[in-house]
Amino acid sequence: MLSLGDALKKRMSSDIPLKNQVEMGSLLTMAGEVIGEFVGSENARSVKPLFVKNRTLTITCTNSALSQEIHLNQAKIVQAINRATGENSLDRIRYLL
Repeated sequence: MLSLGDALKKRMSSDIPLKNQVEMGSLLTMAGEVIGEFVGSENARSVKPLFVKNRTLTITCTNSALSQEIHLNQAKIVQAINRATGENSLDRIRYLL
């Protein structure tokens, strides 16, 4: 009988869309953590990573001053996310208020 972990690995290796969704979820989680390190845990609640498309991370931010702070540190944040994920998956951040 196949263990649950082995069954998931087998399914993930054969189902590319599923694998991409799982990787995207991991990237968004990592992005939220990295942004939290830059803006602080209190402010991190106002920022939510939504999705990645064409190497652009789209986030929603409820505070315009906070989005400006993220914009000023965009290069450092993108670099930290890429370093944390071990891939060069992001180029920039897009903001929705």
